[in-house]
Amino acid sequence: MCFTLFSIANRLSIAMILAIGFAIPSYGSGEWDLGLAVGYGKRSNPLINSDDIKQYWLVDIAYYSDRWFFDNGDLGLVVSSARDISLNVIVGVNSDRVYFSHMNENFLFLENDSVSSAEPLPDFVEAPDRDYAVEMGLELIVDKPWGRFQSQLNGDISNTHEGMELWMDYSYDFLIQRWYIQTSAGFSWRSANLNDYYYGITAEDSRESEGYLSVYEAKNGFNSFAKLSLTYVIGKQWRWVNSFQYERINSEAANSPIMTDDNVTTVFTGIFYSFM
Repeated sequence: MCFTLFSIANRLSIAMILAIGFAIPSYGSGEWDLGLAVGYGKRSNPLINSDDIKQYWLVDIAYYSDRWFFDNGDLGLVVSSARDISLNVIVGVNSDRVYFSHMNENFLFLENDSVSSAEPLPDFVEAPDRDYAVEMGLELIVDKPWGRFQSQLNGDISNTHEGMELWMDYSYDFLIQRWYIQTSAGFSWRSANLNDYYYGITAEDSRESEGYLSVYEAKNGFNSFAKLSLTYVIGKQWRWVNSFQYERINSEAANSPIMTDDNVTTVFTGIFYSFM
């Protein structure tokens, strides 16, 4: 099977998104962290006429120096750093576009109020195509004995959705013998421009669907999420990794005619090997 560069990049971006949290943090100045997990994972896809995103391999790649870092797809510049507080400028790619790359050609039934659930949706009706967005913003990390607080405020610099996102997360890690356990929860505020670009339906979108998709404008909203990662240390470089994440999608996006669900679940289990 032949993959284009785009399909390879798309698969890699999904892998990086799912892999975050598998590696036990061990970053030092000027050090690489590189690992590969092989197993089985799946992320549910809330879009109409779409397949869930299956994953059989995940990568964890990071590099940290005194002034800049790369961490699973995010490129950052350290603006200010103390022992337990860091302020960074960060650049990354919005992850919403991932769902639009996994649309199938089967028949299904709409669960949205825009069309009766008893009416089959023809295979030519699918979510309108959307582009990846490059985002840039500020990141604050506070790492204390009581846990780790991380916040990002990002804006679109690629003129794709021209919106903003505020993201906050609290995590707490602990060890029980050979088990490394990471729990986290948080939320993200998504501006109207961002929500509407990915989940709104324009008049042109509606015409192309022959009226199956009604015109819809999404406003700003809040997503919430929680994650649990369980890592069992087999040896110096080998680990058994398990991850579960649940994200509740804001109602402005979930009520879109292209959505069939208001949540996304992600699971993975596999064997992880650290090359560093």
